[in-house]
Amino acid sequence: MKSSDFDIRFKKEAKTALQIFKDQSLLRKMFGEEAVKLYNMIDSGLSAQQLMEQLGLSEENFVKILEFMNNNGMISVVEESQEEEMPKMQEPVLQPTELYAQKKEPPISPENLSPIEKLIYDKYGEVGIKVYTLIDGEKTAEEILRQTNISEAKLVEILEFLDEKGIIHLENPKKDQQAESSRVDSQSDKEYEYEPKFKPIIEESPEEKPFEPSPPPKPPQIPKKEEKKVEVAEDIIMVDVPKMEKLSLMQKATLFAELSMKFPKEARKLISLVDGKKDFVELALETGLSFFDIDSIFAYFGKKGFFTFSVLSRDEIKKRYGEDGFAIYKRYGRDGLLLYEMIGKEASLKDIITKSKIDVDRAVDIFLFIHKVLGIDIPLDRDIIYKQLGLKK
Repeated sequence: MKSSDFDIRFKKEAKTALQIFKDQSLLRKMFGEEAVKLYNMIDSGLSAQQLMEQLGLSEENFVKILEFMNNNGMISVVEESQEEEMPKMQEPVLQPTELYAQKKEPPISPENLSPIEKLIYDKYGEVGIKVYTLIDGEKTAEEILRQTNISEAKLVEILEFLDEKGIIHLENPKKDQQAESSRVDSQSDKEYEYEPKFKPIIEESPEEKPFEPSPPPKPPQIPKKEEKKVEVAEDIIMVDVPKMEKLSLMQKATLFAELSMKFPKEARKLISLVDGKKDFVELALETGLSFFDIDSIFAYFGKKGFFTFSVLSRDEIKKRYGEDGFAIYKRYGRDGLLLYEMIGKEASLKDIITKSKIDVDRAVDIFLFIHKVLGIDIPLDRDIIYKQLGLKK
């Protein structure tokens, strides 16, 4: 493992004391107390390297525990931009709701119980009452577990019942509310199971493919007499749509580290825009990166299995870019679509060609064809374009 992989930091995904308690219980069951200690230190701001050294864990056990926590939605990698905003979480406590904050010791006789205590007693008996009376806003779930001598599963069941009935409120009391609402994750809303489920890191659907450079264009085929002659474009590169795969914790660390070390700063923005819907043309427009740079970045991470790619069909090209865009695409591929989309968004032809980073001679050919497709009455020829560019033919 490279040292750069251990420079990353993590954050907990659990949003309630009960979820944290469940995470701790599962880790204790799978790995013992050292895993719980690691989990409790996640929001300390320490890097992975510092956590491993302070806890005295071997690299093998450390990575194994981290991967388990990541796969079960307990933690996630903190990007550089998030590190300063990351809240420091304290040991969770079980908070009673204001309505039921004041409680008395449960009486021996069930007839003397309050309506709330009667509800708990009918469901869980004296054990339920004992758990209820121990909840004072100070004790953690671990302390209650030790004082009641019941199983973790039974305590979780009772706590969930009390929470569901509105008798207690499960939260981290000093956690910043705004930071809490910003950390929404669908996985953290699910109940963590007590038996781990292992899934393959990469799952490809039939429509997805590993990234490979587009093959060179095939030479035009001479049509048979009985067939209609079909116009065949040269130098066509089709339009890909990237999709990020489900990555392990170490893969995410590798991705973030290598984005900074091997590629320009715009590469991080490129990766952040990948949503399985935006195509290479849209990504080039939004980042200002050339197709060469985008191809290089995705080829590098595609070979690592971090991304898969699907090609837009002819109908999808028409839907996204219209009939005129499709006509230009058939002749010049994604280069034609990029210049077509930049028209009207840049001040001049020179700005378009400069920002597109497409070869000047090819760009001029594309502009002349776009002019023809759009049926613009204003005269335009190669000499006029080169003159506007300040270049000689």
